[in-house]
Amino acid sequence: ADGPCFEGPDLAPFEISIPPIRHVPKEDRESYLRLALIGGVGPRTLAALVQHFGSAQNVTTATLKELGQVHGVGPKLSTL
Repeated sequence: ADGPCFEGPDLAPFEISIPPIRHVPKEDRESYLRLALIGGVGPRTLAALVQHFGSAQNVTTATLKELGQVHGVGPKLSTL
């Protein structure tokens, strides 16, 4: 994705690496789908969360402070 929404002087571009659901480990699929259905969590945010925490299940058990450390996750989104 290109354009002003995805680039800026203080935003480093990164690849979106969201695997198809069939490639998500079975034990992580429910958490992955729950995250994907949250309003405001698009492919970039989901990828950033899973990359930061290592799995979707780890994202669901993270504290508000930990969630806030992920690029693109602000106070409003971290409370959903």
